[in-house]
Amino acid sequence: MNNLWIFGCSYSDVSQTKDNLEYVKWKGYITKHWSEILADKLGFKLNNLGYRGASNLHIFESFCKVCHKIENNDIVIINWTDTSRFRVADDRWYRVLSHHISDIKLKEEKKELEDIGISEITIKEMVINRSNKLYEEELDNWYNLINSYCNSIDALLLSWGFITYRNYMVNMGNFSLFDYIKNNFGTISNETNNEVLDSHFSENANDELARIFYEKITGIETKKNLI
Repeated sequence: MNNLWIFGCSYSDVSQTKDNLEYVKWKGYITKHWSEILADKLGFKLNNLGYRGASNLHIFESFCKVCHKIENNDIVIINWTDTSRFRVADDRWYRVLSHHISDIKLKEEKKELEDIGISEITIKEMVINRSNKLYEEELDNWYNLINSYCNSIDALLLSWGFITYRNYMVNMGNFSLFDYIKNNFGTISNETNNEVLDSHFSENANDELARIFYEKITGIETKKNLI
């Protein structure tokens, strides 16, 4: 069985909606994540390494850790994230998001960062610094390496982006794939009329994202087989 490899932030984390107990209660069941739906459609084994709050460096390292396991005809989908995100080291890696400044839900995480010497001022300064276009060029270089590696082993690579968008990422007309899905198929907040506050994809949005990737993948494979 071929493998479907998923890398990214919370929009690719298969546990994101399952862990939202308010949403599960509102729905009355646990919804399927787009990566699960896509793996089922393809008949592939799912290897989902998405991690909520991940920075692009975390995503890149996640790929590096398992790249030797990726095989011929496997499919790799990378959800690149906002370049303002970063991580710091102490006894482990700590993720740092701009939301740490104001989001009450991240209060405990913010306290952990303060305990290892990362103040709110440091976070603000780093977020400003990371708005520099050089961080997007850095992302381009990581993509070039991953793309070359996937080509060398004949694995199919697809990229899409949360906030950060580059021309090698999948788009829908004049919109990035992320914006297309969110604007047309909504978030959990939209779906529940704000009874459950969550900016992640609704059930319909997960279904649509899986459908788009499936059609993209099967279209590429059909063209490849015709050559």
